[in-house]
Amino acid sequence: MSNRIVRAHKKLIIKIQQKTGLSDYQILWITFAKGVLTGILLTILLA
Repeated sequence: MSNRIVRAHKKLIIKIQQKTGLSDYQILWITFAKGVLTGILLTILLA
């Protein structure tokens, strides 16, 4: 089951990259920034 989820996620990322024209590196930075912002918001909300 987990392999099916991983394959579906990879297909989704490829579709997003094709639509937006973003590189792997740009996707990684966006994901990193999203994680940082989520962490900051959770810290604010839970502190």
